[in-house]
Amino acid sequence: MARHDIISRLSENRLHLPDSFGSYKLFEGNNKPPLEQTWWQKHYMAIAASFVVVIVVGLLASGAWLIWRWERWILSYKPVDTIVTEQELQPL
Repeated sequence: MARHDIISRLSENRLHLPDSFGSYKLFEGNNKPPLEQTWWQKHYMAIAASFVVVIVVGLLASGAWLIWRWERWILSYKPVDTIVTEQELQPL
């Protein structure tokens, strides 16, 4: 028996073994195409990157706003003994 003949008999399930070996099947004919990915599975990296960018930009904007408010508060501070502009124009 040639080698090619054995392979063809195995691939076509024409080889008959005794019943004591049980049933066998060399090739399974259940070849399904891969499942189609959902929109989320195709774009999850872009969504995650966008989410990270939004969080970072939001944190930077909040930090800039807090620094701006802090500087305005520092600049608006006047010592207790200084004359305020309203006090300069009071009549004598």
